[in-house]
Amino acid sequence: MDRPRSLYRLVEIGLILLVLAGVGTVRFSRLTAEEQLVIELEASLEQLYALEIDHFRRHKRYFDPEAPEYRDYLVWLDEYECEVRAHAGGFTVIAKADLDGDGVVGVWRVDQSGPVPQVLVSD
Repeated sequence: MDRPRSLYRLVEIGLILLVLAGVGTVRFSRLTAEEQLVIELEASLEQLYALEIDHFRRHKRYFDPEAPEYRDYLVWLDEYECEVRAHAGGFTVIAKADLDGDGVVGVWRVDQSGPVPQVLVSD
């Protein structure tokens, strides 16, 4: 008689844990619209880094992202206030944006030193 009761208790605990895990997954896996925009910007900067490094490997120089022949591939630059510098020794792209609309402008930077954008000022 003790065995069915303990089995029932284990099933009950297992179901409770399953429900809590499901609720936790749903609650903590959602991104806000602002978080999505930050992820998109950082992914775009990482993509630009990859394009620059590939161009450098092929042509032994970095390309200017603002040059007309490359703008069709980098239209996302128009969505942000960007400062672009390209020279023989490297490149720097600084993007500024108020992605969450709170009046504080965030600043991100990517250059030839690495693919991960540096957050200079948090938005």
